[in-house]
Amino acid sequence: IVVYKNDVASQDELTALVELSAALDFRLCYSRENLCTLGRVRGCLEARCEHVLVVDDDLTVHNIPALLEAYDGTKIIANLADDASSKHWQFWQRDPKPYVELGFGSVFPRQFAIDYLAMKWTDDQELLRRKSDKAFTCLFPWEAMRAGPEDITRLFHNSVESGKDENALYKRPCHKRLTDDAVRLALAYKA
Repeated sequence: IVVYKNDVASQDELTALVELSAALDFRLCYSRENLCTLGRVRGCLEARCEHVLVVDDDLTVHNIPALLEAYDGTKIIANLADDASSKHWQFWQRDPKPYVELGFGSVFPRQFAIDYLAMKWTDDQELLRRKSDKAFTCLFPWEAMRAGPEDITRLFHNSVESGKDENALYKRPCHKRLTDDAVRLALAYKA
């Protein structure tokens, strides 16, 4: 298990994570800056297996056995949320995208992450940090699985449901522009 701590942490929090990682078999990676979605990919470098499962820290994913059953080692298998908070599945059915979300639970070859980090699809560091999930899935084959309310439980922090707090990337005014830029550049790189 690799835990990628992707923002500023208090000393107490870091101490607790280090103690926990020593007691259990997991690797703690810490970045002083928030790498946003790039952190998901960077964390894969610390994995010891040739296949990785990625899950955001603000969710509990219940359909991991179904993800693993659908996985054949040749493409990304990713949950696409269809719960009370998000209708990604319906949105993708009506308006297909060349990318899929990784954080709702996804499994893929670790080599994809290694290859991705060697690709120079953009020089824009903000775009790389904020939209690596979009670019990553534009560059590698993927298949989406519908993840309904029985498959995903959103966690709460400070009484706010995940994805609804002020830190949610999709709430930032530049979200759509950066997504469009990342998709355009990744697809051009792939071509």
